[in-house]
Amino acid sequence: LPATGVFAAGREHAGRWQDPVFGFDAEEVLSGDADSLFGFTVEWTLPVSGRLAVERDRASAVHDAALARIAAAEWRVRAEVRRAWIRWSTARERAELLERFAAESAELDALGGRLSDAGALPRAAARLLRVDRHQRDVERIEAEAAADEARLEILGLLGLAPDAAIELVPSPLPPSPPEPADPESRLIEANPGLAVLRAEHAVAEQQVRLAIRGQYPDLTVGTGYANEGDDRLRLGVSLPVPIFDGNQRAIAEAVAERRRTRATAEAEFERLLLEHDLAHRR
Repeated sequence: LPATGVFAAGREHAGRWQDPVFGFDAEEVLSGDADSLFGFTVEWTLPVSGRLAVERDRASAVHDAALARIAAAEWRVRAEVRRAWIRWSTARERAELLERFAAESAELDALGGRLSDAGALPRAAARLLRVDRHQRDVERIEAEAAADEARLEILGLLGLAPDAAIELVPSPLPPSPPEPADPESRLIEANPGLAVLRAEHAVAEQQVRLAIRGQYPDLTVGTGYANEGDDRLRLGVSLPVPIFDGNQRAIAEAVAERRRTRATAEAEFERLLLEHDLAHRR
């Protein structure tokens, strides 16, 4: 969230007029009887190219992209917590079942030992029951360790310390969601990762607009006063002519960046469609 404050500040202050430039010069003629000469000028830029409006649009697009990244990060954490909670619930239930199974296996081992001592069961069969009991104990310990690890993962995702005094309640597995009628439209509308890529493409589009506006320089107007033995009023206008440069490099780089963001979004969309199909098959 602090990062959004940076982009919000950029959006708030984007597209402002350039500050006027004040100049002053003076000279003293050392020979002859000429008076001292001095003058001052004030110059300012008139944004006739429309560049400032495009700068504001680009700053807004950058801010929207930052918000989209934050939303995607929040959804990613929510999904990770959901998956970790399901893993923990499953591991916890498996550990409880194996604990009961290990207790029953211990009873069978004890019964096999008594039958073996009475000669009613071969010693090899009694040893197999003991091996099976130890195997169940190992499985129970591994299941309890997996449940503890899953619990620590949940606490880490929630930003809690490992020894936090909090009780987690296992939840049953949720039912499988229904297959959407149009998965492609659903991904485009609801996937936060695609929303980030669309926002980045919007930023690239605004950068292309800004680079094109850079072909048309703003008008610079200056006025001033000078005293060279008599009072003089100065007025000047300057307008660069985009003949040789024309901001072509910036335009070409912006267009290439726009193509890159589009290709990235299309590749991510295809990957998500494949993941969607694989998830439902699983």
